[in-house]
Amino acid sequence: MTVGDAAALWGVNRHTVYHWITTGIVTCFRPAPDGELAAPLRDIILAKVFLARQLEPRGVSRSAIEFAVSSGTVGPMSERYSLADLEVIRLTTEIPRRGDARSERKRRHSGIICKAIVDLQAQERAWVERGADVRRLPNAHFDTLGPPEVIPPADVFSYRPGEGVPGQPDKRFVQRSAGYSCVEGQLIWFAADDHYATIDAFEPLKREWVESSHLHRLAQQRSDAEWWRRNRYRFGTR
Repeated sequence: MTVGDAAALWGVNRHTVYHWITTGIVTCFRPAPDGELAAPLRDIILAKVFLARQLEPRGVSRSAIEFAVSSGTVGPMSERYSLADLEVIRLTTEIPRRGDARSERKRRHSGIICKAIVDLQAQERAWVERGADVRRLPNAHFDTLGPPEVIPPADVFSYRPGEGVPGQPDKRFVQRSAGYSCVEGQLIWFAADDHYATIDAFEPLKREWVESSHLHRLAQQRSDAEWWRRNRYRFGTR
């Protein structure tokens, strides 16, 4: 999961996630092959990021937190809790306790986290379908420590020659960046592919790849300019 994916899952903006990374609250992110920070979903769910007061707006009472901690159900780290802890606390409060006259189970808030990601994905795809104009992105998208990697229009990728093909000295791989492609009328997300294709060792890239790379570079430049425009006061520049 990228920083943006994790931010959506945690219900915070990207700037908060980068702050957690730089201050050591979150340590699971590593540079992905495309250069963007990424972490496994399991590590995101287990990361201790929330203070107790930040769980209360999510429907968890202080008494429920204290009961879960005192019973050993969850174990905070530096007084912080994870998404996994949040779900366990909720589940614990739903189990009828001995002597509790109410035997009726409370309704769980299951699916909220997954729905947030699905909604975010639908919004992103709708934005790409409308032309991927960076000026129409919300401020939260640019609330980062540095310019985010661009999400290009559909079928716009960056291609570049890669490493040689093992056992074939006359061949080399072609690398393709991540992005959306229109497949049978539907937008499909494709991850970065270091072995997208092969070409001869001294063969130039195909003309359509070069043109696509140029469009990708222009989209990144436009995204970078928009980031600077929205953050110029934050960094004390005009």
